[in-house]
Amino acid sequence: MATEITINAPGTQSPSFNKPLVVEELMGKWHVVRSTLPMWKNKKDVTITYTPRAQAIDQPISFDDLVEYRSASAAADSSPSTVRGVDKQDPAFAQTYNWRGSGWLMIASSRWEIIGLGDDWAVTYFSSTLFTPEGLDIYVRQPGNSSVNPVSIMLEVEKLDGRVGELAKTFFEVPVSSAI
Repeated sequence: MATEITINAPGTQSPSFNKPLVVEELMGKWHVVRSTLPMWKNKKDVTITYTPRAQAIDQPISFDDLVEYRSASAAADSSPSTVRGVDKQDPAFAQTYNWRGSGWLMIASSRWEIIGLGDDWAVTYFSSTLFTPEGLDIYVRQPGNSSVNPVSIMLEVEKLDGRVGELAKTFFEVPVSSAI
C-alpha cells in the first residue's frame, strides 16, 4: 500500500501533515536530497542540522541551524563548507520560521516553512533572500532509506497550484556520497 503524502501550500493557516508537527522532532540532522535552489546544483552532501537553544519560556522557540555541503568534485571525506544561522518560530504559525544568518551572514534573513512532514522526511519552502531565490527542499533523515521515495514527494509538491507547483517542476537531485 502506498503511503499518503500530504503537502500544504505555503501560508496555509491550519496545515495538515502526515504526522503531528512537534518542533523537538525536527532537531538533528537532515539530508537535502532534492532542491530547486540553484546554489546546490554543483554541490553534494548537503545537510541541515537543527540544535535547540536555551531560552526563556515566554520567548518564541528558536534553534541553531547548521548547513554543511561539499563541492560536487570534493572527496567524500573532505571538510564541508558551512553556513550557520538561527531559526525563530513564528508565534502565529507553528510551521513557519524566520532564519537569520550568523557571523558575516548576519545581514541575510529568510522566512521558511514546513509544507510537508512525515516520520523521516520533510518538505520546506523558503522565501528569497539577498543571495538566493525562493525555493523548495526535500529532506530525509537517512538517504536511500526513507519511508517515502523522494520522487513521490516531489510529484505531490508539483500538484500545488500557482508558482510553488511550477517551482516544484524544477526540483533536481542533490547527490549524497556513499561515505555519508
